[in-house]
Amino acid sequence: MYVSLILSTIFVLNLHGVFAVDCPKSSAQWCENANIAQACGVTEQCIKYVWKIRDDNDRVNLTVYYETLCPDCRQFISTQVWNAYQSILSIVNISFVPYGNA
Repeated sequence: MYVSLILSTIFVLNLHGVFAVDCPKSSAQWCENANIAQACGVTEQCIKYVWKIRDDNDRVNLTVYYETLCPDCRQFISTQVWNAYQSILSIVNISFVPYGNA
């Protein structure tokens, strides 16, 4: 009799959404959405550190100094710098400064 009362109470609470979202064991999943963050009690931390909206001023400034007619510099820019730039496009501002033998 007590078991059926407990099960019916859990069923009713589940219908009302009380047990709808469980906190995942892995902390990496706590900020996946607002419901999980609220269930885990970490909403404030998720807003502050994970869901933070970036300003335009949050970008890293990178300046590349290169020799103007150097074939190795040209290769470095067209392969290494270009591939890195494609990976970190949203967080970096790149400036190129030519100098040296022309």
